[in-house]
Amino acid sequence: MSESLLVLLRDTRVGLLQPGERGRSKFSFFDAYRAMPRRPVLGQWFEDNLTQPRSHRKRSLLPWFENLLPEGDLRALVCREHGVDASDDLELLEILGRDLPGAVVVRPSADTIEFDSDELVETDPGAGPGSGSSRLRFSLAGVQLKLSISRHDDRWTLPMHGVDGDWIAKIAWTDRYIGVASNEYATMEWARAAGFDVPHCELSTLANLEGVPGHLPAATPVLLIERYDRVDQTRVHQEDFAQVFGITPSQKYEHVTVERFGALVRDLLGPEGLREWLARLVLTIATGNTDAHLKNWSLIYPDDIQPRWAPVYDQLCTLVYHVPDELALKFGGSNRWAELDRGRFEWLATKLQVDASALLAGLDEALERLRDAWRRVANELPVSAEHRDALFVHWGRVPILRDSGGLDRARPRRV
Repeated sequence: MSESLLVLLRDTRVGLLQPGERGRSKFSFFDAYRAMPRRPVLGQWFEDNLTQPRSHRKRSLLPWFENLLPEGDLRALVCREHGVDASDDLELLEILGRDLPGAVVVRPSADTIEFDSDELVETDPGAGPGSGSSRLRFSLAGVQLKLSISRHDDRWTLPMHGVDGDWIAKIAWTDRYIGVASNEYATMEWARAAGFDVPHCELSTLANLEGVPGHLPAATPVLLIERYDRVDQTRVHQEDFAQVFGITPSQKYEHVTVERFGALVRDLLGPEGLREWLARLVLTIATGNTDAHLKNWSLIYPDDIQPRWAPVYDQLCTLVYHVPDELALKFGGSNRWAELDRGRFEWLATKLQVDASALLAGLDEALERLRDAWRRVANELPVSAEHRDALFVHWGRVPILRDSGGLDRARPRRV
């Protein structure tokens, strides 16, 4: 582990991470970065105080940096490949530092900085908005196996270290979620047909990927998604909303409510951004997505300064799996589908201090877009019988879906 880690946005020196007392790292911004006339934004959570070093009272990394790291199976795979303790966030960040999401780069630095313990800003969740030769040096947060890959005609390969992959391969490497690749593909294409900004997606198999670790069958389904944070061989900065809120990955479900989420979006992105947030909230409800936690919503910074919505990603119908059958985030004190009626959205308008008639009009418009898109494309989507039937049941039991007229019983293409 290096004495300190340099944090950059592409080639702009932003700040320094150093190991501190009791295993807690400390982060501070460079004076030159703070003085830049058009300073690129690292993260919204930092924007209220760029002057004092920051640490976390209980964790080795600030949550903003922790959210850059992979979770679940992918984390275990990367740690095993590099011989890293899975609990050592700082060393893992160093190993993955050149292949992180967005425009962030973390690399060893000989620079040092003195921290005055009296000036250190300690944070807690919710307080505010390697060097090995392995090719497994990517970091894509999530619990599925996600690999950053490069396309060469009809073949896909893991890029060598230092070369950015411009696609994501999502591999169903266990039997826990049968048909998850076609499920997500169908849900994403439904969203695209309804007018949402969705990255290009393709279905393939592991036979078309080269250099993937493990011994999975060649016929293993793979969902391929074009990366929106890699455009024309340039990194585009992004951050997810767990980073925006400054919470840890483990708090991505329970720490923020729908109404608190909406209030932050209203303040950060304005009326247009709030309307898009509402439409995406309706999308998660309509598609039966119980996993729309904060890490599945992101901002991008095309000009490095002003945030806007990243394209829709990680959308699937979770109703067909053995997972909690409820909203990912509490909405008015409840996660229950049965309580999602127009009254709940009128209450939301009051909480957000916006016009209720305008919010309800946005709700109705999003529902009609989704119903119309289903009628047009359902027959072409690879939707299993279980997926289709679960959607029909779902649209019949959720008040705002049922009252909109329900889902047309088109017969999607079976898989």
